[in-house]
Amino acid sequence: MDGNNFTIQFEPSENPDDRKVGWGRGIVYFGGNPYWHGEENGDVAPFEWTWVDLLEFFAKNWNELLSEEAYPFPWIPTAQRSINSIWRIADDRWSNLPSAKAQAEELELIKFINRHNIASAWKGAAVPELMCLRAGNFVCLIGQDETPIMVRHQDFVAEITSFGDAIVNAMEDSEDPYVCQVIQLWRDRSDIPFERKISIVTSLPIETVIQIQGEAANDYWIHDGEIDEQIAVAARMVRNHLGAQMIRNVLDSIKAVPLSETPKLDFLSRRFNETQLLSDDDKPYEQGYRIAAWLTNELGLRAGARVDPDAVLTGLNVHIGSANFGDSGLEALAIWGGRGPAVLLNESIGGSKKRSTALAHELCHLVVDRTRLLPAAEVLGGSVDIRVEQRAKAFAAEFLLPRELVVQLRYLSQSLEDFVSLLERRFHVSSQVAIYQIQNSTLHLTGDEAIWLNEKLRRISAASSLAAFR
Repeated sequence: MDGNNFTIQFEPSENPDDRKVGWGRGIVYFGGNPYWHGEENGDVAPFEWTWVDLLEFFAKNWNELLSEEAYPFPWIPTAQRSINSIWRIADDRWSNLPSAKAQAEELELIKFINRHNIASAWKGAAVPELMCLRAGNFVCLIGQDETPIMVRHQDFVAEITSFGDAIVNAMEDSEDPYVCQVIQLWRDRSDIPFERKISIVTSLPIETVIQIQGEAANDYWIHDGEIDEQIAVAARMVRNHLGAQMIRNVLDSIKAVPLSETPKLDFLSRRFNETQLLSDDDKPYEQGYRIAAWLTNELGLRAGARVDPDAVLTGLNVHIGSANFGDSGLEALAIWGGRGPAVLLNESIGGSKKRSTALAHELCHLVVDRTRLLPAAEVLGGSVDIRVEQRAKAFAAEFLLPRELVVQLRYLSQSLEDFVSLLERRFHVSSQVAIYQIQNSTLHLTGDEAIWLNEKLRRISAASSLAAFR
């Protein structure tokens, strides 16, 4: 992830009258290359236009650009996508919906895209789309037919602020009513009602925000004088699974978590950041496998031995507690920052094998993601970037039951069904983890074994699909 991939190069017009109404020359760089630009003799050149419309866009959508981190509907995958791909997903859905509901969702989606597509700022100038959506400590920029890039959130804010202040300074003496209005919008860009600000950060309706905070009012969302990022992020991640009262219960559980010193965990995170094990070219599951092998080695765990994630987390001084997620399908929550680091397991998570897998999953996030896409919390089963979740799920399976051991130990059982049971007992994993690791290993299967395994996988997939509609 390169933090310096978005630049606005702007130069006010030398003509005083033009300068006062926002005219100037500039280039917007995306991924280090000119993206919005003009041409001169076939070469890239700054394009001349009135840039006051771009300032207005940034001023009006400031809070959403900086804080809104979720698509407006749960049926849009959490992975960042181009506008065209979002519309394709939406059109497929709407073709099976009553027209009134489809039209209402379409209007909501249009509003969302218009406040995140920076290209919609330009009036009268045709430029390629540039979607912008926050992703934890980064901002994801998605160009038209371009590979998405990640820009550090603080760099993105600094770039927009620098442009905004520069053009305001150039138009300072303007008496044009529209220009004066836009300048004031820019200066007041952060001044919105507090409940609206929380609504943007959590992606919850304002009325739900008010229900959750109750008599505590705005103070409920404040920690150490700032918006409590941990509970705001957690609220956003569980919003599609829990009602207002249940969200309040979960957030209260987070508020009760003590702040802990975790020098060993912090050391592991720093070590990991130095390894450069993550490549954007790798599949999430490949990253998960690689991280599991690395952490197993860093922790000095004995090859072939059962791994106890509970003991690993306790040894890293990570607080393990519980919270009431009900039967929502949410399994665990990891938090860090102003409280914790901690893992809160759903009180109704089930058996110890499921607990072990959930703890291993959260261990991955605690080691890898605290300085990346997840700035304060993660919810297993919640609304989290799908690639980050796929990586953590692959990590958990490989950490508990390495695929290499699956191949090495196959000789211990005559039938594949007995082998799955052996793996469950020996490594304290669920049959689902054992089956997935067999599937993903290099183990050679007979024809009958492949048929048996595929039937098991089909049943697992069907059960997961049914759970999603409960």
